[in-house]
Amino acid sequence: MIHAISNEAPLNIQAIESMEDEYLQSAAKPGWQRHFEVLYIVKGKGICLIDLEKFEICDNMILCLRPDQVRQFQANGAILGYRISFTESFFCVGEQEDDLMYQSAIIESIPRSACVTLQNNITNDMKEILKKMIVEFDSDCLFRTEMLRRYLKIFLVYVARQFEDSIEKIMQTRNIEIVQKFKTLVWPQTRHCRRCTQLSPSST
Repeated sequence: MIHAISNEAPLNIQAIESMEDEYLQSAAKPGWQRHFEVLYIVKGKGICLIDLEKFEICDNMILCLRPDQVRQFQANGAILGYRISFTESFFCVGEQEDDLMYQSAIIESIPRSACVTLQNNITNDMKEILKKMIVEFDSDCLFRTEMLRRYLKIFLVYVARQFEDSIEKIMQTRNIEIVQKFKTLVWPQTRHCRRCTQLSPSST
């Protein structure tokens, strides 16, 4: 039976520290949730099934899941890492329209069922950002949500850079969409102006 996780907050950050971890116990059964999910495996081995696609888990690995994807996690020994879950509305809220396009592009640049081993030259940077996120997450300081949103954005940009080809294609597609929308708006007006010019007395 596939179970759903639907009672989480818009943003949740938790450490994965042992085989007895609550998340690993839950993820051992097929399940899905309505949030985006990023698993950062610092150390450990196992298997992750995402929509029946099999991924081998190893040290220094990032796993990304989209809402409604079915996943099952089978750890092979101790697992150390972190789990971040968030809603798209949390990630994008408060942004201007132009910025929203790029916020969405960051998320869309990460393929479905994305799994990647991090390059050594960015690992320390990502760990530092994650530490700052955890400190902020556990605090009750002023502008906490805004800080968390910024740190999350930076963290996901690092992840998205592992899929640079995907993000370039998405941005090209969005640029084409903008041009097409512009043509849709301008072309009827252009035809109307030409028709008026042809029918005006001064044009005869």
